[in-house]
Amino acid sequence: MVEKTSTDSVSRILGIIVVVLIGGILVVGALLVKAVFFGNSGPARTNIEQQEMDAKAALKKNPEDYQAMTMLGITYSQAGQYDDAINQFKQAIKVSPKFELAYYQMALAYQKQNKNSDAIESLKKIADYEPGLFRLGQIYFKEAKYSEALDALKKAIKKQPTASDTLYYLGQIYEKTGKRDLAIKSYKTALSYAPDYTEAKTALTKLTGK
Repeated sequence: MVEKTSTDSVSRILGIIVVVLIGGILVVGALLVKAVFFGNSGPARTNIEQQEMDAKAALKKNPEDYQAMTMLGITYSQAGQYDDAINQFKQAIKVSPKFELAYYQMALAYQKQNKNSDAIESLKKIADYEPGLFRLGQIYFKEAKYSEALDALKKAIKKQPTASDTLYYLGQIYEKTGKRDLAIKSYKTALSYAPDYTEAKTALTKLTGK
């Protein structure tokens, strides 16, 4: 009887071990399937993943959080998902029609898709936002629309007089439109605020020979 009892005990233990092993295999398999088909819900592996998780968590708490919508849109842009990004920015604007950052980031996403006309329309809606004015002037300049570019950049420089990038582009416009003296002045002013600005140095040297 003792021998039979021992054998039964060993059999039960072996059975339990087999069940545990099978259960473990099934759990691991389930987790792998979840990771492949539904995404990894564990700790974020990159800054972009963490940013996306944080934005989605904020939206879960408050579906009307336009800042979280914008952050999620920026995350999608960083990942190259521009249509998804633009949809998020539009939702943010719907909740907060005066939120300048959403318009600005939407314009950047449109630019990535080579939709400059849509980018321009977005930027026109934030006419008092200095980064938006600079970006608008930059787009117009690249399209050789110098009058429009000059208007946008002049507004931008009034808001941020020490912006060397804006001063540089003003110099470029003046140079393109034959206003050499104004171009030189703009480049010199840009260099007074950013002495190591290579493009401004090169442009100034080309005009003055110095």
